[in-house]
Amino acid sequence: FKYCTSITAIPDNAFRNVSDLQSIYLPASVSQVSGSAFVACSKLDFMVILNDRTKLDINMSLRPQTTFFVPAAVLPAYQADENWSTKNVIEYTGKPVVTAEATRIYGRTLGVISTKVMGSPVVGTPETECESMGIATLPVGTYPITVKLGTITTTGVELREGVLTITPAPLTITAKSYSRKVGEANPEFELTYKSFRNKETDTVFVVRPVIECDATIDSPAGEYEIRVSGAVASNYEISYVNGVLTV
Repeated sequence: FKYCTSITAIPDNAFRNVSDLQSIYLPASVSQVSGSAFVACSKLDFMVILNDRTKLDINMSLRPQTTFFVPAAVLPAYQADENWSTKNVIEYTGKPVVTAEATRIYGRTLGVISTKVMGSPVVGTPETECESMGIATLPVGTYPITVKLGTITTTGVELREGVLTITPAPLTITAKSYSRKVGEANPEFELTYKSFRNKETDTVFVVRPVIECDATIDSPAGEYEIRVSGAVASNYEISYVNGVLTV
């Protein structure tokens, strides 16, 4: 089909209900595609657009998982078009490359590995393997994902090692609120923490949090903010909730 250089448009219902259509190449001569040309193509994973002179005048609703391959010369035009900004549009090179990526939070063992096809479509489904995914104690960083052919039958496929990215876990430090009478000394301010991972405690702090309050023994009645800040802990992204001292 991609060599049918006389075709300039794909009409209504041209591929309606072709349920086993996984990929299609639109020749360079095609400049327009009807909105209903690919209705009910539930397995259409890849569309290659070979027109390298102008952005395709395309008006269709395809499954969100469809990946569009377009020539480098027109890739910026597709990326700049707000109608395409939510679509997976990448450069067509003619050489299929398969890789993988995954993200999970420190202290968890669950995550989803997504495979990514670049350059050109493939037939079949790759396999991935990542022992690091199930190790909750691995620190924040990147770890390899092995990519295998699986059921891919496309020849000349390059398999690239994927990346698992472990991101910091959220940790909230809250200053407790207190009350005291005028003329009394401030209480010893305490903090609470939510949520440490892997049964860790406040011993993980490389720099301990700092507690500040402007109230002194001579301060008049009123409310004074108890501020907490400055903590540093590996594997955690820290946020703060201040407390109140009521005099």
